[in-house]
Amino acid sequence: MKRLIFLVCLACLSAVFGLTYANEADEATLKQLTESFLKKAVANDVDAMMEYISANYNDSGKDGKAINFDAFKKTAEERAQKKSENSDIISTLGEIKTTIKAAGNDYRVGVEYNVKDYNLKDNKEIERAEKNFFRWAKESGGWKIIRLRKEKK
Repeated sequence: MKRLIFLVCLACLSAVFGLTYANEADEATLKQLTESFLKKAVANDVDAMMEYISANYNDSGKDGKAINFDAFKKTAEERAQKKSENSDIISTLGEIKTTIKAAGNDYRVGVEYNVKDYNLKDNKEIERAEKNFFRWAKESGGWKIIRLRKEKK
């Protein structure tokens, strides 16, 4: 009987430590994925950005309109087009601070970062602080963004 209790306790401890390790691994992966997505966004690489977005993406914009995968892609393409028309500006991503919280089967990732826009024509640099909130979920074995909220600081 004592042996059975010992084995059950051992199994429980293994499960707890295994779960903790998995969460830490997920958090490290999500931090890396979030930073990679932001770099693609600053570079206006729409195709690369869309690899991170879930086909089931569903959110609502500030105007209350539904935003799905296709609407997200269209908005990203319009933003990239506008940016390419003003080729005198080079943008770089500054330090990224992340907070990650488990939310059921997915994770919420809060990100604060700075973007520096350097205007070659005017020889001026403008720095802006931004804050985003990502919701990541596992789909087909990989992590995908199912929601993204942007907030100006």
